[in-house]
Amino acid sequence: MLKNMKKIILIILVLQSSYVLFSQTIDSAGIIVVYKLTYLPDTSNVNRYKTDILYLQIGEKVSSFFSYNKFRTDSMYEESVNTGTQEQFIKDPNLRNKFGVIGPYSNFKLLINYPETKITVKDEIFGSSKFIYEEEIEKINWLISLDTMSIFNSVCQKATADFRGRKYIAWFSPQIPLNAGPYKFSGLPGLILKISDIKDNYRYECVEIKVLNDRIPIVNQNKDYIKTTRKEFRKIFQEGFRNPVEFLKLNGVSISVNGQNYSQGNINLQKGLPYNPIELE
Repeated sequence: MLKNMKKIILIILVLQSSYVLFSQTIDSAGIIVVYKLTYLPDTSNVNRYKTDILYLQIGEKVSSFFSYNKFRTDSMYEESVNTGTQEQFIKDPNLRNKFGVIGPYSNFKLLINYPETKITVKDEIFGSSKFIYEEEIEKINWLISLDTMSIFNSVCQKATADFRGRKYIAWFSPQIPLNAGPYKFSGLPGLILKISDIKDNYRYECVEIKVLNDRIPIVNQNKDYIKTTRKEFRKIFQEGFRNPVEFLKLNGVSISVNGQNYSQGNINLQKGLPYNPIELE
């Protein structure tokens, strides 16, 4: 395992030579679709679901999808840096987790159709390494049925499909003619208001649709992100879960609990974390 970890870190060091440093407004959003995500981080404990709130900002050409809770927590952290209270913010869980505990599956941000026909993905591993990569928007082969249900007083139709190792059931509204949905799900003749895999490990449910009076900018900020590929990122991500302490140690991060430093080997915490990402392949 350590040998694999060193290979992964070597990939990181090679990729670090291609940092992208700029910030620009790439579109503006007039609609925000708010989704509640309910997910199961550990399949061996089916009673420990976690939740998050995510925003889909829909622009004229580009959409942005991200964890709103993480956005607010990051904003608080940036404020603590500016006010010199960073150490207090990090140590105080009441401040750090004010909007809820941010899980490792809530660190991503998607810029959909940026560049055109592609998705720009930004993600982090335990907050110690930040990555960016592009991938083509994958065409999902939906099978639309005649089944319907009502969501937000809107009649929705059922559609099913396979996507990267999971089978999904989606409910979309033809009355809301937006080719959009949570995460990387799209390609239906209407906005996806609910979608879950058949094992119910990941479930997105629309809880609010905001039509804005004033459009808001969709901003691309790439500072300090390591440029990589989806394939390489998945390798690094999985290896981080297999041995989180060694991963953090090799990234120059030490973990202390009750005065004992994991990176110095005083505590045996080499057991991996539960690994249940939304994309299995």
